[in-house]
Amino acid sequence: MRTRTLASLLITRQLFLLASVLVVIGISQWLILRNVLYQTVAHTLNGSAGVLESFAHHILRQNRRSRLASPGLPSLSNHSGHDILSRLKAPGTEIVVANAHQHVILRSPDIPKTASPTPSSSFYLWHGRIVITETLTHGKHLLGYLWVMSSVSSMNHILVSDTGIFGAVSLLVIVLFAAMGVWSVRSALNPLRPVVAATLRIAGGEWGRTVPIPDQPEELKELSRAVNTLSVRIEEAFAKERTLADQMRRFVADASHELRTPLTALTGFLGLLDAGDLTPQETAQGLRAMRRESQRMARMVNQLLSLSRLDSPMETDFQVSVIPLNQWLKDVRPTLESLCQDHPLLLSFSDEPLHIIFDSDRLSEILFNLIENACRHTPAGTPIHVEMGRTGGEPWLAVRDEGPGFLPGSLPLVFHRFYRGDQSRSGGGSGLGLSITQSLMEALGGRAEARNVPPPGRGAVVCLFFKGTERA
Repeated sequence: MRTRTLASLLITRQLFLLASVLVVIGISQWLILRNVLYQTVAHTLNGSAGVLESFAHHILRQNRRSRLASPGLPSLSNHSGHDILSRLKAPGTEIVVANAHQHVILRSPDIPKTASPTPSSSFYLWHGRIVITETLTHGKHLLGYLWVMSSVSSMNHILVSDTGIFGAVSLLVIVLFAAMGVWSVRSALNPLRPVVAATLRIAGGEWGRTVPIPDQPEELKELSRAVNTLSVRIEEAFAKERTLADQMRRFVADASHELRTPLTALTGFLGLLDAGDLTPQETAQGLRAMRRESQRMARMVNQLLSLSRLDSPMETDFQVSVIPLNQWLKDVRPTLESLCQDHPLLLSFSDEPLHIIFDSDRLSEILFNLIENACRHTPAGTPIHVEMGRTGGEPWLAVRDEGPGFLPGSLPLVFHRFYRGDQSRSGGGSGLGLSITQSLMEALGGRAEARNVPPPGRGAVVCLFFKGTERA
C-alpha cells in the first residue's frame, strides 16, 4: 500500500480545487457563449422577418380571398412565389406561414410537417431550430403568423469546438499547475525536515535538544516552539525524576541506617535478657536503654510520617489563624523550659506587638524541634535564646545557642533529611528536625534560614520568617 504523504495530500487537494474551478468556468463560458450565439441568430432572424413580412401578408391575403383554410396547399417548392421568397430570405433561413387559425399555408421543405411552431413573444428552440414569431395583421384583423427559423447545428459546432479548446487548455493548465504545485509544496515543507529530525533525536533520548526557529511562516514557528517546549519539559521531568529517585534511595538508605542502630540494641538486650545472665542492676539498665531506643524509634517514625504528609499537601490539614507572637511565647514558656532541662532559657520579647498568620500547633512543633536540636548540640549549662522582631515589615522568630555552631560548608545542607554535620555530637538525633521545620514553614508561606553567629564558634541561629499582619 502506497504511503500517503502531506505533500501528495496538499497537491491532490489543490488539483481538485483547480479542476473544480475550471469546470465551473467552462460551464459558465459554454452557457454564456450559447446565449450570445442564440441572441445573435435571433437578432438576424428578426431582420429577415422584416424583409419577409410583406411577402407573408401577400400570401395570407391571397389565401383569405381564395377561402383556403386547409393546410394541403402546395408547398413552397412549387408555389408561384418560390422565386421571390428565395431571393428575399437569407441563406439557411426557413419560414412557416400560418393563418389566424394557425393552419400552415406555407412552409420550407425541410421543416417537419407533423408539427407547427407556436406563437411567442421571444425566440425559442423548436426541432433543433431557433424560432422567432412575427404576428401579421391587417388593420385590427389578425391575418396569421410568420415564423422565421434557423438551424442551431452550426452554433453547436462552434460550442463543441470551443469546449474542446477549453478542455485542452484546462488539461495543460492542470499539468503545469501540478508540476509547479509539487515544487511549491515541497519547498514549503522543507523547513519541517529539521523539526522531524530533532523530534526523532528527542525520541531517541537526546532530551533538551531544541530546534532552530528560522524565518518561516508563523505556523512552522509555532510548531518549532512547541517541539522545543516539549523537549525542555521532558528534560526537566526526567531530571526531576532522577533527583527524586536519588533522594528516595538516600532516604531509604538513611532511614534503614537510623532504624538499624536502635533495632540492633534492642535485639542485643533482648538476647541477654533471654539468656538470664544479667544481674538485676544490669537488667534495669538494659530496660532503660531499651525504653530509650524505643522512644527514639517512635520519634523517628513520627517525624517520617510528618514529612510524608508534608510531601502530599492534599493530606495536610492546617488551622491557620492570626497569632499574637508575644502572648503566644509567654503561654508556651513553661513547656520550653521543661525541654531545655540543664540549659538556661532566655526569652527576648518584642517592644511592638507582632502578629503572624500561621498554625498554632505547627508553630509549637517547630519551636520544640529547634529547642531540642539546640540543647542536643550544645554543652550543658550554655543558654538557649529565643528572640523575635520585625525586619522590613516581616515578623521573625529565632532560636540561638552558644555552642560550636554549624560546621563550615554545612549550612546549605542543614535542612536536608537525615543530614547530621557532626556525628560525634549528634546526641542520638535523627537529622529530620530541621527538615520538618523547613517543610512546615514553606507549606504555610514562610521560610527558614540557618547561619552561624560571628565569629565562628560562638553559636548557631535558626530564624523563621512569617507572613505578618499589623493587628489582630
